Amino acid sequence: MSNAFGPPPGVNPAMPAASSAPQQPAATANDPTRVTVGPLVISYPNLFIPRRKDSKDPNSPLMYSAEFICFAENPAYQAIAQKLMAAAEVVCQEKFKKSINTMEKQPLRSVKIRPGHENRDGFFFGANSNANFSKPQVFVGNPPTPVVDPDVIYPGAIVYVGLKAGAYESNGNKGIKFYLNSVLKCADGTPLVAPRDAARDFADVMGEIPPTAAFAPPAAPYVAPQGFAMPPAAPPMPGYPPQGYAAPSVHPGYPPQQMAPPMPGYAYPPQH
Repeated sequence: MSNAFGPPPGVNPAMPAASSAPQQPAATANDPTRVTVGPLVISYPNLFIPRRKDSKDPNSPLMYSAEFICFAENPAYQAIAQKLMAAAEVVCQEKFKKSINTMEKQPLRSVKIRPGHENRDGFFFGANSNANFSKPQVFVGNPPTPVVDPDVIYPGAIVYVGLKAGAYESNGNKGIKFYLNSVLKCADGTPLVAPRDAARDFADVMGEIPPTAAFAPPAAPYVAPQGFAMPPAAPPMPGYPPQGYAAPSVHPGYPPQQMAPPMPGYAYPPQH
């Protein structure tokens, strides 16, 4: 992933890395709690189908969510951290009348607590949005193109993210969080989850399953093409009656067939 933090495709590599960030709209520039940061590594992306905030509670809200990792080797590491903490500071001062640095729960946490990254330096943070109010917009490339295939955004992809800092206070917990507004994939990265061969799950039961040929689908029934009609019957030849399927007549000179007499002890049922 040597070029993972370089400019996105379509941007002149000679330009400074900061120039590859998506341009923030005027509203974002005027709102210090809204930031667009990157490049970051996305993890646990859940951007297309919302999930319950609490999987054990069927009444908990449906949420879109993701985590974002900034490793220490990222050239924009300091700039990203400063922008995030600056937005958090504004909200913290407004809501709790204190500095974000004095809060027990911090919005940025060490990546070392995440499985697989115990030996890496950096930070990560989560962001989400309530499906009842908004759905994050997801783009890829430069210029941004809407993503229609969820597989494009996989754990390990390199992205920029549009966020809004906000405060939370519930059940004695309070702090600053980030609401998820938009995601832009700018490059492919090393997948955080190695692809697994799902067919290996069935290796031990292959002997119990008949060969594939036994499950071949039946042939589709024949359907005559539209507009096809049977040709009309040919007219009868002169001197011959038309063919038909009437019951044969009694041959002249032979009496009609009679039913054989019943065997002793049996009788025919009455005729109607």
